[in-house]
Amino acid sequence: MLVRSYLKWSSQAPAPERAEAAAIMAHAYLHAQLSPEDRYEAEAALTLALDDPSARVRRTLAEILAAEPGAPPHVVAALAADQSDVGALVLARSPLLRDEQLVDFAAVGDTLAQVAIAMRRALSAPVAAALAETACLEALIVLVRNMGAEIADFSFDRMVARMGSDGAFREALLERPGLPVAIRQQLIGAVAQSLSRFVSARAWVPERRAERLVQEARESATLALVVECDGPDLAMLVAHLRDVGLLTPGLILRALLCGDRRLIVATLAELAQVPFNRAAGIVYERGSSAFTALYRRARMPAALEPAFVAAIASIARRVLARDGAPLRLNRPIIADVLHAVRAMNGADAAALTAMLYRFDAEAARAEARALTADIMASAEPVTMADIAAGLQIQQAPAPEPVAVAPEAAMAEPDAADLLVEPAEIALVPEPGSRLDGDGLAIPFDPDEYALRRAA
Repeated sequence: MLVRSYLKWSSQAPAPERAEAAAIMAHAYLHAQLSPEDRYEAEAALTLALDDPSARVRRTLAEILAAEPGAPPHVVAALAADQSDVGALVLARSPLLRDEQLVDFAAVGDTLAQVAIAMRRALSAPVAAALAETACLEALIVLVRNMGAEIADFSFDRMVARMGSDGAFREALLERPGLPVAIRQQLIGAVAQSLSRFVSARAWVPERRAERLVQEARESATLALVVECDGPDLAMLVAHLRDVGLLTPGLILRALLCGDRRLIVATLAELAQVPFNRAAGIVYERGSSAFTALYRRARMPAALEPAFVAAIASIARRVLARDGAPLRLNRPIIADVLHAVRAMNGADAAALTAMLYRFDAEAARAEARALTADIMASAEPVTMADIAAGLQIQQAPAPEPVAVAPEAAMAEPDAADLLVEPAEIALVPEPGSRLDGDGLAIPFDPDEYALRRAA
């Protein structure tokens, strides 16, 4: 009887009243003590409401049933497949939707549907993987900011590959706690590629120069990750850099020139397939002959071995602070390596020397910036007089004012003093003209002299 009465009434009722009736029926199905027959008919009425031509009716059902575990599963599934503003309510909240359904909706849904799935309170790794593969930028930003989403490393890889060039996505991803260090390094690469394209497109610097600047910036950013890594994370970072072709001798040498030996230890352990502690013992033992054997077993460039040996020895002679700050090139270490490299010959030595001088210039600029920052943070305002005193500059005394009698200062000039005899004037016309009898400039032959007017 309930379904028959609903059908007869709903065929003539306006949409607002039908929406109200659908809400009453949904609440009754969820909370009222209904007999099995009435419950069956109430479920049938809710099912029939899915065909209502008014989206207002279906949206009302979605608002009530979305978060309810006791809602009819087939009604929830149908609402999830409805138009976006209806389906998103269910996709974001319903506990009845299985992962297989969510994966399907992620593949075929529009932006609103994908965002709704990405913001679910608990999201499994398979659904996150489906979004990583197919979702739009807006949905991926929501996904990486969802702390309830379980995201596998390969899903991070895929998202970075697809959207790594977008600044908003990179910012959202970097804000996610526990982001794998390899993914953070990938973001550095994405930033570098974006920067390279931007600079090259505007032709600000030659293309090869732009590539070098981007490479140096990427290496510096990668070393910033090294500071934050412990043993396992550092090994993971080195393995990732090796897999993507970024574990270069230049990067390792830069780390040494910053006074950090951990990267070369992890690199030698990875490439030579020896335990980390054994590699560390060899590297940290100053003057160890075993270093050469380990270096060559790792198949590091033979031409760069003197530079690495000199850098390691220079670090061992110094006490370097480790305060967790980003690694910064150390000019004394660079000077020691330069001294060792000067004894080398050949094209490799020339290229290495040029690179070391670039590092030295970069280090000098970094030191100047750091000094400027310290001064600006603590300095008191000064005047030019303070600066002159500090530099021992003797300023010339200002000239004393000349006393002028009041009557002389106020006297009007005599008109006779303003008269000048014509003989005292020698007029020189502009090039290309001469003076006529009245003293006016008129055109003249270019070969003529400039004429003077005589008294």
